[in-house]
Amino acid sequence: MEKVEIVKELEELALKIEKRYNRGGSFSPFRYYKYEDGKNVPVYFIGAPGLAVAFSATLVAALLFILITLPFKLYYWIPFVIFVAFIMRLAVKIDKARQIRSFCANIVLRAIKSIKKYNEEGNKEYLKSAVEFLREANKWVNDKNIETQLSNIDKVLKSVKE
Repeated sequence: MEKVEIVKELEELALKIEKRYNRGGSFSPFRYYKYEDGKNVPVYFIGAPGLAVAFSATLVAALLFILITLPFKLYYWIPFVIFVAFIMRLAVKIDKARQIRSFCANIVLRAIKSIKKYNEEGNKEYLKSAVEFLREANKWVNDKNIETQLSNIDKVLKSVKE
């Protein structure tokens, strides 16, 4: 049985991202759900808006309170509305990017666990699930380490088939 080499940079990056964005709690965003045909499908729940939205909403609320106490002047309110439209859109995009990074790190870690199980037990199904996980992560994040890991697995899968 040929063992699959795990790309160290990929594992380190996934652990770093998971540690940074998953700070505990009872809610695990990654779950498996069954379709009617009985197939398990991995589902990742993207959470509510995060820290960037909370910070920008607090800033907007404070500025709004200041503007309400001032006498009504249109040249105060027009820049404020433009600022709110810009800052809230930016904050939502920042949080979405963080959630996608967390999602991909979680998927990559699951793939690495599958690879390690294959290296221990030799069951080819673990490699197939690792390939599925890595391809899903590769759809969302363009990382050369994921592609390198996929090519390492493909080499082993070809040698196992022969």
